[in-house]
Amino acid sequence: MRLYRTRYLGVMILLIWLGSFGALVPTLLGVWGKFALDEEIGSCSILKGENGTSPKKFLFIIAFVLPCCAIIVCYARIFFIVRKATANLRPVEIPSSAGNVNHTTILRRSSARPSIAVIHQRGKMTNKDRKLLWMILVIFGAFVVCYLPITIFKAVVKHTNSTWNIFGYLLIYMTTCINPLVYVLMSSDYRQAYTNLFLCRKDWNLSSRTSNSNKT
Repeated sequence: MRLYRTRYLGVMILLIWLGSFGALVPTLLGVWGKFALDEEIGSCSILKGENGTSPKKFLFIIAFVLPCCAIIVCYARIFFIVRKATANLRPVEIPSSAGNVNHTTILRRSSARPSIAVIHQRGKMTNKDRKLLWMILVIFGAFVVCYLPITIFKAVVKHTNSTWNIFGYLLIYMTTCINPLVYVLMSSDYRQAYTNLFLCRKDWNLSSRTSNSNKT
């Protein structure tokens, strides 16, 4: 797609960074809250400004809701695209020219040669589809588990001690490493890719990767 060309991706990344820093400009200027030491948690944070307002709750809620929506939309699209591509390779039922027989001749869409195979119900999820869906749900669940506590502490609970604050931030830091672990544990393609990376293999065996993905 044209949307995923290098220059467009560069613009997307730039807009993300500008949006993230731009959201803190009012606080930096003292217009909407201020940056100062929060003695309750013992670290620098966003406090109420002279007008008695603070963007902390708004920023934490947005920082949780927007990624949730992006994850749902993007991973749902990935799932349906992969499932559609898989469906194009599934057997298509074609009635046999023989009389009363107990089998059905199957014609694969990628091949003109008919073969006898197990009948696949149209629309039914394959084992690979279920594994992909399960991995997507695990990734989304990990995000919610890691980000929801700090969002609740900052947006709902009025008084939080330093222990809960540290615990919430530790969960956020875990998100930087938890996704690669999920991919490696649940996808043979990623395990093969990491193996090739660590062993400095330049030539990737596509057929072995395909067979491994079918086993996973």
